[in-house]
Amino acid sequence: MERAPENAILLNNLAYLLSTDPAARDEAVRLAERAQGLAPQSPVVADTLGWLLFLQAAICHAPALLAAAAKAAPAIPEVRYHLGLVYAKQGRCRRLPRKLEASLKAGNFKDAAEARRTLESFHKRPGGLTPSVGVWDH
Repeated sequence: MERAPENAILLNNLAYLLSTDPAARDEAVRLAERAQGLAPQSPVVADTLGWLLFLQAAICHAPALLAAAAKAAPAIPEVRYHLGLVYAKQGRCRRLPRKLEASLKAGNFKDAAEARRTLESFHKRPGGLTPSVGVWDH
């Protein structure tokens, strides 16, 4: 960070790493917002910021960032996975299966097993998942 304080990818990657620690999420959001300012067209940066906003319960801004990221980088499965979960949290559950299926078709990723379990749960439950079920309770 000292050598490259304006490196958007470095800021983004650090923000994403910090996203796993709830106590560090405010710092992660700050870093991701800085990365977004430096690389506003980057779908990877938009995904990280959108995901962090979702984790921080700032759900109103997350969908636009994640939808733009998914449109710009359809081959990145994590983006579609994140977008599907955000839509489900908003009560737009009809979009969840499509986004999860697309994420799984795009390739293997860190949360693929969770995406499969969520998709299976969706299909087993009458009416699909509700926004308050399991994985969305961050």
